[in-house]
Amino acid sequence: MNISPFKLLFRPSAALTAMLILAACSGGTTSTGLERGDGAGAAAGQPAKAGNPPANSPASPASSVAAVPKSTPAKPALNPADYQLLYRMNAAANNGVTVRWPSRTIGVNRSDPTTRAAVSRWKGFNFRFGANGINFQGDSQARRSCGWSRTAWRANGEIAWCRIWINSVAHQRRQCGSIASTITHEVGHCLGIQGHTADGGLMDPTAAGADVITAQASRTLTTLYSLPAGSPVSTTARALSTGQSAPVNTGLIIGPIIDYNGPHSH
Repeated sequence: MNISPFKLLFRPSAALTAMLILAACSGGTTSTGLERGDGAGAAAGQPAKAGNPPANSPASPASSVAAVPKSTPAKPALNPADYQLLYRMNAAANNGVTVRWPSRTIGVNRSDPTTRAAVSRWKGFNFRFGANGINFQGDSQARRSCGWSRTAWRANGEIAWCRIWINSVAHQRRQCGSIASTITHEVGHCLGIQGHTADGGLMDPTAAGADVITAQASRTLTTLYSLPAGSPVSTTARALSTGQSAPVNTGLIIGPIIDYNGPHSH
């Protein structure tokens, strides 16, 4: 069979053209994986590198919300007035060194509903009712006051125990207010308020004021528990450390009895 030279030249050219068309369909003229939405390509139309997830893959850090590190609650900014309050209401009872419980988890040896409600008025603490720590000693008429408390602490400033007495007879005869209010007042002392306010609130020295935990009382405890137990403070600032070692614990320091009087107890 005779085939002209022109036909011989035409057939390889057609085959070559077909091969070029197939290469174009399977090559760079196809949409990228990113554009197809199948995750096969990377951002800006570039393919993902071997061994690494594509840029829009769920495993890619760039496609997920950045994790926000957990932060601890910020401590309150203290000013000279805070230190003055803390010194007067707490540190003055311990030669200018703060006295507080080791943590905000504190035992209370009674668990009746009245005690629970009265104690729980102090916010920010985890009270373990039925455990030793703040210990109610029962009813007593040993003093003329409506109630009283006494705190013991270690040389490092950590409170070891606090004891409370309630005079139910004084409440009946001297208009002390409610026993629940007296309980709340005495627990305030046990938490670290080793003095009295003078703002007409619940932590005033007599029950003549309002049955309200005032900002001054709350601020005292907020400032106190923002510092480690045994922090030296002055009347205007936190005292500088002397660089001395911690005092040796030679026994408990027993604080003074703090009375809560009624308006007609004298």
